[in-house]
Amino acid sequence: MKPPVTVWTSPALGGKTRRCIATCLQEGERVRLILPSDLQAQMARAILLAEGMAPQTADRVVRSFHAFATDVASAVKEVRLVPAHLRRWLLQQAVQAVAQPDTLMERALRREGILTLLSAWVREMTREGISPESLEQLAVQSQEQEKISALAQILRRYRYLLAARGWHEEEEVYPLATQALHEARHHIALPHRVLVDGFARFSRTETAFLRALAEAGCKVVVTLCWEDKRDALFESTSATLQWLSQHFEVQMEPVTLPPDERTSPAIAHIASYLFGTSPPPANTGQLLPAVEIWEAPHLLAEAEMVAREIVHHHRNGMAWGEIAVLCRDIASVLPTLEGVFAQFGIPTQRFEAQTLGEHPLVRTLTGLLHLHESEYPREGVLQWLKNGYLPIDILEADRLRLLAVRRGVRSGAANWLRLAEQMEREDSTIATMLRTLVESTQSLSQAQNPRQWLDALQRTLHATQFGVSVLRSEEQDALTQAMEIAQQVVFLLAQDAEGTPAEWARAVEQAWAVTLQRCDSSPRNAVWLLEATRSRPLRPRVVFVMGMQEGRFPHRMVEDALLRDEDRRRLNAHTGSRLPLTTDNAAMERLAFYQAATCASQRVVFSYSRTEGDHDVQPSFYLRSLREIFPPDSIIQRSLRLSDITAPLSHTVDEKDTERTLVDSLFDINPHTRRVMDDSERLLTAQTLHRWLTERRERCRQWWRWRYLPDFPRLSTLLPHIGNRAYSATELEELQQCPFRHFVRWEMRIRGERTHYAAGQGRWLHAVLHRRHQHPEQPIEELLQEVAQQHPVDRPLGERHLLLQQLEEMVRSVLEREEQVYAGFGLQTLWTEATFGPIHDEDEEPVEETAPPLRLTLPDGERMRICGRIDRIDVCPQTGAAVLVDYKRDLPDRWWQRVQMGEDLQTVLYVAALKQVWKLNPAAVALDGVLEGKRCRVLFTDTAPAELLQRLGRQPQEDYSVVQRVHGQRWKGIERTAAQKVNELLHRLRAGDIRPTPGDHCSLCEYGGICRTVRGVDAAVHDGEPYPADR
Repeated sequence: MKPPVTVWTSPALGGKTRRCIATCLQEGERVRLILPSDLQAQMARAILLAEGMAPQTADRVVRSFHAFATDVASAVKEVRLVPAHLRRWLLQQAVQAVAQPDTLMERALRREGILTLLSAWVREMTREGISPESLEQLAVQSQEQEKISALAQILRRYRYLLAARGWHEEEEVYPLATQALHEARHHIALPHRVLVDGFARFSRTETAFLRALAEAGCKVVVTLCWEDKRDALFESTSATLQWLSQHFEVQMEPVTLPPDERTSPAIAHIASYLFGTSPPPANTGQLLPAVEIWEAPHLLAEAEMVAREIVHHHRNGMAWGEIAVLCRDIASVLPTLEGVFAQFGIPTQRFEAQTLGEHPLVRTLTGLLHLHESEYPREGVLQWLKNGYLPIDILEADRLRLLAVRRGVRSGAANWLRLAEQMEREDSTIATMLRTLVESTQSLSQAQNPRQWLDALQRTLHATQFGVSVLRSEEQDALTQAMEIAQQVVFLLAQDAEGTPAEWARAVEQAWAVTLQRCDSSPRNAVWLLEATRSRPLRPRVVFVMGMQEGRFPHRMVEDALLRDEDRRRLNAHTGSRLPLTTDNAAMERLAFYQAATCASQRVVFSYSRTEGDHDVQPSFYLRSLREIFPPDSIIQRSLRLSDITAPLSHTVDEKDTERTLVDSLFDINPHTRRVMDDSERLLTAQTLHRWLTERRERCRQWWRWRYLPDFPRLSTLLPHIGNRAYSATELEELQQCPFRHFVRWEMRIRGERTHYAAGQGRWLHAVLHRRHQHPEQPIEELLQEVAQQHPVDRPLGERHLLLQQLEEMVRSVLEREEQVYAGFGLQTLWTEATFGPIHDEDEEPVEETAPPLRLTLPDGERMRICGRIDRIDVCPQTGAAVLVDYKRDLPDRWWQRVQMGEDLQTVLYVAALKQVWKLNPAAVALDGVLEGKRCRVLFTDTAPAELLQRLGRQPQEDYSVVQRVHGQRWKGIERTAAQKVNELLHRLRAGDIRPTPGDHCSLCEYGGICRTVRGVDAAVHDGEPYPADR
């Protein structure tokens, strides 16, 4: 005989929940109000507390279905629910136990996400009461026999492992509670009446539990959102009503409470006619325009539109807690919503629990676990040191980053330890932390078993003082929970005989990724951020339904990957279960949209984005159904263009916001980007502009002067007098090439974070050739390695090896030409890296012996000091004449033209230093182009002996452009031209003209990120940064 059940039916806003609340207030603890989730149970408790019920009574009266079943089952025996991370571990053990090599299961276990998919599947099988035997019978008839048989074996093995450890699946509480009611109903305190509200469907085990309650004497009442002759909307609840009729004697009882006076006519209209078969009445044009559809270019703009409207509602007297934001997939938009709402000062409360792995502190711990595994990559080390949970100065961490870039430290424990040792000699406070981090995390990779690995992790956290005195209570709870989960996982891993530290770290990380955070979810006065399917019984005054685009709401319908619809139908027919099909999910989506659209009492706003990521999307077809039941003038539609960078005046939230909108409306004259204003907005703009011009005249004058640009700080430094310091030849070359780069590097002393590979390779070349002349017996390979370590270049390891290999070829080419060609010159090397004047370039190595600086007299009579470093000076033993050798990685084709025009300042100044500082008679200048494989020479015909000139002349294997001859008077003219250029450059710098000079050198510049000019086709092109030229 079927037990009785009463079904209260009505469409949305019909009063089912109100009647349940009234019954609870009337009967008190003799009744239980059962809701689908803990979140909805909390909402119902808040309503009862507002109506005057005692808190203890409300906690006992309102329960979620799962909590109520757990209470009933626990009254007879202990119920131990399996944690999510243990379920995954047991599933992995089950798959490994039954999988054969090179089979479907063995291949599936290697795929990402398979355990997550299996976790949801075993819960569904438990909820519907499907046994492994039923799956084996299905495999005989299924077209995917191998897969179904494998699933049956996995399910049997998993349940065996679960029972062997005394755990229960979460959905197993319903059959346990049913068994408890059948075997020991007299030992269980049951309520007089059970009100089951907010459900659209019941599983097989849930239905059996309800039936056991009814058979035990409880009056079971089920509420359904249902109305006759609206089959398209209430397809899912109609099927549930038919399902209940198969197991109960159903007594239908339509709820006909008076309509809620707070409900707006437009929302009541949606509740009556959305997805209906009967057309709406003809007088719907009299409805208040309370339904709105907003269109935004992207999610960020959509969230900002909603935030502005929420601020306006709050300023008009509406409490934060009377506003809700619904989304079909709220977890995917939560970071954006919380960030935008925080910017507008909107408090929020969310009840969708996030996983522990999403917490910033736990993400930091995850990065720590893999540092040693990935060989301490620079970004990983620096990101961990700058996480905010360590007692170190963030500026010190940034200094470490710059130092690591300049020293070329990209990865490797030895490199970091060497850098820490260098920083310790400089009394750096972060050096000790860096050394502690590297040494303590290395013990993770040396652990022999999971327990040693966990001990090493705890020692690492203690040694680095992770979280000491800087954690808030919420962060401390997250750290405690994370370490508890890690201990549980290690306890499980300790039972395995094999494993590596990387596998143990990955297991702990996966456990954190599936464990929900413990958090306080008690309601407070803040904007509700809710999943659209969990909005009832909340009745806020205003609701924003976001994400109304295809694929979001409704969800894209796809068949289950493990159990297809055809197999589900066979299982339902064979076992009497209610496994949902794809068509059932589509019906549930329609019902979820209907409930979200009717959740508010006064106003509902639907919004969607035109783009997701890098592709366009279409608005949801549910919006078309909504438009069909309203006249066109009854729905307010707003659209925001991508070019609308300011909000309309009616939606601004403060004075700065208003000022931006006024300036945008005044100065944006482009018809393609100018915001289109209607008459009311144009009038409001004119009135607001008049008020600003009257009350803030001085502020408005700045609009025309700066086009509403904020006051920029002056990028300037006090330039010293020309004679106050020494200028290097390299510095003057850079000043001639680009004044902006010279100003940033030499005057402001801002060092580039990265060195271009060509500059780094050039530094290597000079250092290797210098050491080669000092230690000719040392192998070139050793010289290369020493120089690469002392002058690191910030490049990936493979590219660094490539540069070293190319450098070795350059050096061998230079040495080979020295032996075969230039040995015939009969010269001897007097100095290498000959330095004159004080070198103040940080990239240059200090030297012990330094000659006095070159003193240069400029055409205007001023004297300046020049310093520099000559690569090599050779002398002729017979005559004492000197040859200046300068190594060039790249020698330009027009090198001689640059010398004649005085543009090669370095060569001209070095020759002058040779004569003035060292009192040597220059016979020639040799510019060695390493990549070109030639040594171009300038011969001084009036000072060099004829015999030496003959030896230095063109060799048979050289072309005619290699050697150029110049007389003394001609060279003096070149020196005067160079001095005049130096004079012009310095006076231009002293006048503050530091405008960039674009050219081929821009590709090698380290300061491109702060330069506002790029090279154009015909001339320099500004990049559009609106900075006033006169400032």
